[in-house]
Amino acid sequence: MIIDADGDTVEFKSDPFFFNRERDGLKNNTVRYFKNSYEENRFRSSLFNLSKVRMRNMETGDTFERIITDISTLPDCVPIVYIISWEARHG
Repeated sequence: MIIDADGDTVEFKSDPFFFNRERDGLKNNTVRYFKNSYEENRFRSSLFNLSKVRMRNMETGDTFERIITDISTLPDCVPIVYIISWEARHG
């Protein structure tokens, strides 16, 4: 996970299969949990500033950005599972 210097964009790596579905508008969210408290604390402390998500294809490095519409958590999950949703964009 990378948070831009301006603090409004979070970037996640995505498996090529999911990346293509996300980019093409078939899957308008990503589900994430953090393996260490440092990463989770960075994410949680930036929640109120985040307005965009950037997804990066972990094989090719291709990226796309979308406007975040919602950040939710799954109840009663340990570690906390975050669902980051964004505006649909087709094509």
